[in-house]
Amino acid sequence: MPRPWGASSTPTRASTTTRVELRPTAIGPGDRGLSEDDRRALIEATVPAGAGAWVELGSGRGVFTSTLARRLGDGARIVSIDRDGASLMEQRRVLEARHPGVQLELRAANIAGALDLGHPDGVLAANALHYLPPAARGGLLTRLREALAPRGGRLVVIEYDTHRTNPWVPHPLPLARLRREAADAGFGSLRGMARVAGNFGSGVYAALGLP
Repeated sequence: MPRPWGASSTPTRASTTTRVELRPTAIGPGDRGLSEDDRRALIEATVPAGAGAWVELGSGRGVFTSTLARRLGDGARIVSIDRDGASLMEQRRVLEARHPGVQLELRAANIAGALDLGHPDGVLAANALHYLPPAARGGLLTRLREALAPRGGRLVVIEYDTHRTNPWVPHPLPLARLRREAADAGFGSLRGMARVAGNFGSGVYAALGLP
């Protein structure tokens, strides 16, 4: 019998693993430049309103985590994964103040490694996948499809729609490239759902993938 989603850890409003790697999380100019209205537009185009069980990959200081929590509302559960323990602690402080009805589980981990995700309703990767080289990204997308398939979950990717490499976007993931990589990973469909202005000339997109 499959293990229930998230059963590997004790459910608390905000919990962390004991292995915390204190390394700074890079924040690109696009993260600072997006307004709350921009973030809400991207999330509302891809995430259904109402409580659910979601995972966020490479969540950093929780800029999009807070927007996701607002969209899901009380009773939702978010597993927030980032390699930087200090950023996760900041997330907990902010989300407990702003969204006390949302259960937050924090995990310090490298998203390119083995992750026990169970079978969530959705996975959010906001400005996170461009840190992974294509080979590592392809492996992660395959694992995400396998995690999402049993419950027909959603993959939501928010990225800069640019081919240009820069210090904040070492492995760009424009929408056309994401479509190809998602198809190679076995996703049944992936399409762009929303776009807002960004700092790299081509905007920031939100894409929805279904296994």
